[in-house]
Amino acid sequence: MKVRIPVLMLLIAMLTGMAAAGPAEPRAALERYSSQEGASAESQNLYAQGRRHIEGDRFEEAARSFSQVVERGDYRPDGALYWLAYSLSRQGREAEALEALERLLQQYPESQWRSDGRRLRGSVRGSVPAFGVGVGAGVGRSSSGGVGSGAASGVSASRSETISPAARSNLSEKDELRLAILDSLMQADPEKALPQVKKILSSDASSAVKRRALFVLAQSGEAEAGAVVADTARNAQDPELQQQALHYLGLFGGEEGMQVLEEIYASDPGKQAKRQILQSFMLAGRKERLLRAVREESDPDLRRVAIHQLGVLGAGEELAQMYGQESDKRLRSALLEALFVAGRYEDILRVARQEQDPDLRMAAIQRVGMMGDNSAVLLELYRSDDSKQVKEAVLQALMILQDDEALIELAKGEQDPELRRAMIRMLGIIGSQKASDFLIQLLEERQQ
Repeated sequence: MKVRIPVLMLLIAMLTGMAAAGPAEPRAALERYSSQEGASAESQNLYAQGRRHIEGDRFEEAARSFSQVVERGDYRPDGALYWLAYSLSRQGREAEALEALERLLQQYPESQWRSDGRRLRGSVRGSVPAFGVGVGAGVGRSSSGGVGSGAASGVSASRSETISPAARSNLSEKDELRLAILDSLMQADPEKALPQVKKILSSDASSAVKRRALFVLAQSGEAEAGAVVADTARNAQDPELQQQALHYLGLFGGEEGMQVLEEIYASDPGKQAKRQILQSFMLAGRKERLLRAVREESDPDLRRVAIHQLGVLGAGEELAQMYGQESDKRLRSALLEALFVAGRYEDILRVARQEQDPDLRMAAIQRVGMMGDNSAVLLELYRSDDSKQVKEAVLQALMILQDDEALIELAKGEQDPELRRAMIRMLGIIGSQKASDFLIQLLEERQQ
């Protein structure tokens, strides 16, 4: 398959003067992928080292290597996030694995690792014990991961959760040690640890320390800890702490956590809190709740957030149905992007062929180019449509695919001088041997 380079969409627009269907999207793609071109040897070595560690079942070492690659950000950050999540999950560090997968799916929606990431997330979710959010004497987690009666069962021996690397940033050495002790105490003796964590949450400690203490609570799996997280989600005065609590209810809260999120959402806690709750529904795989938000939410921005999260969940059938029924252009644009995130090639191709709105149609054509080696389909679209805008969108898609053969074929027969010049510029950017030979041939023909 030819290499896909979404960043070149910007170059095409600059060189040809074409109006891109969504200039913000190519700009985001540029920020996401441009660092790949300047990847350092150290990052590449760390990535290869991480793969060798995985092949040798050295998952702790692998996680360290891929964590450094992610932090550096200049070489395959999406693949590094996937392998980081895989390495963490193999160590029993499910919470951190889910956070890494969330970053992968949110930050790199067109990544080739998207489908693998979803599958891994489903596997990891099945092994994460949920905490209860009610408080009661002698309430613990049952063997099935729900809430059961009897002595608290504590954390499974297979779990070795610790404070995540991200959770350690911006902390003093004293605070790091304090939280590490609390984390160990929470695993060894939750009953004694809980009052200490509660004390931190109600103290004048920094917001960073409180968020890390909340992480210690959330990943413990204890019912009373879950109650504290739920209370923080409802009542925290610190917006960042509340966001963190809402996030953890999605990761660890189970059915009771979902009920708490439902209650908070219905109480109209503010746009930012609602946005986080929608993301938490995605983390918990609650497709039906996101669909309800799309249908019932009055705020169009929040409807778009819910649509995006449905794309991350892969709810392609529902998204395609909504696209056919929706009349609002901005929401249809969000639905098209969500279909792309969900990998629904046939639905996007249908939009590329049938959509009457030119902006949406061009956006769909560009995404066809991002979804694989679809040159034959793109050539068909180019030849079957008289619209210059459609032809320009097809050329951009072929540029993304770096398909020099298709561009040469079109350039030979194209009569429109502007379109032909655009093809010639694109071939110069691709810079392949075939492209160079064709350009030399054209030059020689003009000199005869």
